[in-house]
This record gives sequence, C-alpha cells and structure tokens, in this order.
Amino acid sequence: MTSEFHVRLILWVAIASSMAVFYGLTFVIEPTEPGVNEVVAYVLAGLALAAVAGSFPLRASLGESRNGFIFAICLSESAALQGFIAHLLTGWSLSWALFLIGFTGMALHFPRKPN
Repeated sequence: MTSEFHVRLILWVAIASSMAVFYGLTFVIEPTEPGVNEVVAYVLAGLALAAVAGSFPLRASLGESRNGFIFAICLSESAALQGFIAHLLTGWSLSWALFLIGFTGMALHFPRKPN
C-alpha cells in the first residue's frame, strides 16, 4: 500500500469520526428553539443534497488528486453539519436524514487502493 492511500484513509476516518461526534451531540444538546421552522429545515436539506451531489462531479473534474478527494469528503461532511444545524436551530425530527445523506456520501468516497 502506498503512503498516499494511507493519507487518504486517515483523512476519511477523521472526517467520518467528526460526523459521528456531531450526530452523537444531537442526543446531548437540546435545540435552542424547539419550534420547527420548516422553511429553514428544508433549505438546509436542499443544501445538504446539493453538496453531496456536487461532490461527485467536483472530484471527477479534479481527477485523482488529493485535493479532489479532500473537497469531496468535506462536501459530504457539510451535509452532516447542516443536519446538526437543523437540529440546533429548529429541532427538526428529520435532521437524522441529513446525517444519513452525509454518511452515504462519505461511504461512496471511501479511498480506493491503488492498482
């Protein structure tokens, strides 16, 4: 295995771990205003979907460079951050779906071993 693969794997694990921490914090931290503002929640959901969907063409346009990989996993992490924000601001009961979108993006961007 190459050192580039190890670097990508470490980055992937670090970002995935931070997403898991954000998800865990939703069980500990109560929303600031428990009233659900559906407009904010749906805007955040749309941004999360757009970020994960946009991570694939961005990574493809940058090729197999490390920058493309980092941008792609950061965009996937942003979906989880938007789920965390949706939980804190609105108390939206479906904020877990944004975490799921982010984790799916991360799983699809798992680093591949070189040939």
